[in-house]
Amino acid sequence: MTDTSFLAHLASWLLLSLLLSWCVAGCWRVANTQRVPFSPDVQVKLLFTLVWLPFACAAFSLIINELPPISRYLVGEHCHESHCGPHDLYIPTSSTLGAGVLAFAIGLLCVTIVMMARQLYLNKRFHQLLQLASARSPANPCANFCNSASGPQADMKQFYQRVDSQVPSAWCAGLLRPQIYVSQGLVEKLTDNQLNLVLLHEFNHVRQLDNIKLMCVRYFMILWPKRWRTAYRHAFINGLELRSDMFALHNAGHCASLDDLPLCVCQQAGEQGASSERRERLNRLLTQPQNTLMQYAVSYISVFVFGMILTLIAVAVGHPLMEFLLQ
Repeated sequence: MTDTSFLAHLASWLLLSLLLSWCVAGCWRVANTQRVPFSPDVQVKLLFTLVWLPFACAAFSLIINELPPISRYLVGEHCHESHCGPHDLYIPTSSTLGAGVLAFAIGLLCVTIVMMARQLYLNKRFHQLLQLASARSPANPCANFCNSASGPQADMKQFYQRVDSQVPSAWCAGLLRPQIYVSQGLVEKLTDNQLNLVLLHEFNHVRQLDNIKLMCVRYFMILWPKRWRTAYRHAFINGLELRSDMFALHNAGHCASLDDLPLCVCQQAGEQGASSERRERLNRLLTQPQNTLMQYAVSYISVFVFGMILTLIAVAVGHPLMEFLLQ
């Protein structure tokens, strides 16, 4: 494969991914009006899968386009010069339009990479500044709990970073090796049980690598319409917060209850909904049995079928579209 051919295939993948991503955005906006009550863990995994699904389907469609015995059943017969019948994706870039489309796609990819690199650099700098402005707490009230715990909570660090600030807040910063930070004002304000719950909530963000997922969701949706992008991100963040709340409540032992969880502290920027509504949903999740296995089965079977449909659309529509744009 020549360099030009590789770039043409890369441009085709980017453009198909963009088109399929808009399809996902539109379908989600329609489906979101139904308000299906998924558990937080299913909600997070489903939303995260949907944002990268178009990129996987676009790549799979290009593979199918390189297999004429298969693509012949999905693409209408047409000719290129003297070559008619089933053929590989024909994407020369000699025309002005083809070169322009190629330059646009490659430019979009470069801009996205630069933005992600900048975000990674800023996250690293922010993390370094936080470490300089904070100190490890040698008297973590969660230490005794962690030492006697078993299961997921036993992996929790016995120390957190204490920030010299009187504003009550707690969060985790960092991507590959996130760290929990708690303000001095929050430590002084909360009881031991409340602080345990906050630390467990943040620890779940750490163990699930939620910061990386948030960054991926942000850039996978970079060209979505702003209103749709904002609503999707809010739904994803709400799912992350509810999932961490449930983890904290399930792993804090019998000494803690929902009333001990300070929801105004355990939230991220962009979370949608009042604390009372969130507490009400948590109460329903704790008191009403959830058939999570059935939710997983239904959601992932639906995503698989939806992905197959997207792939078929990409092959049937994308093949002639790419050939037209890049000829």
